[in-house]
Amino acid sequence: MNDDCGPFDDVARARELASGYRCEFADLSNFKLTSEILARVPAGLMLRYNFLPVEEMKDGRLAIAIADPTQLMLIDEISLLLGKRLIVRVTTSAQIKDVLQGIDSGPNETLVNPPDDPWNPNAPDAPVTAPKRPRPHLRSGAARAVPEAAQ
Repeated sequence: MNDDCGPFDDVARARELASGYRCEFADLSNFKLTSEILARVPAGLMLRYNFLPVEEMKDGRLAIAIADPTQLMLIDEISLLLGKRLIVRVTTSAQIKDVLQGIDSGPNETLVNPPDDPWNPNAPDAPVTAPKRPRPHLRSGAARAVPEAAQ
């Protein structure tokens, strides 16, 4: 393995990865997080999942920069936690690390503007789940498995 891999090689690999996954490449060498984005996305979340929110679209979607676009479960989890649809852009992990180094994460940080309870089972886009214990139909034989008391 060649030890003289530099930042140029990382950028070239990230560009190639972005192209292969039909994502846009984001060069974050001079990127600064804005206070508006920091108000909407907790720093602890960015540090834990190693991503950067780079742009909020007019339609409510959020563009994030991530080093590995193959981590679909991670991207889905970020989307769920933020309550936003995401647009994935690819960058180098070194650029993400450089930007995140200047962020202070509080110990009990929570979402400043949490979504309308993404875990709400009555929400229109809530996942469909099976009932905990199905109840037998009254006219089925299962409903009368236990003999009724004499009346």
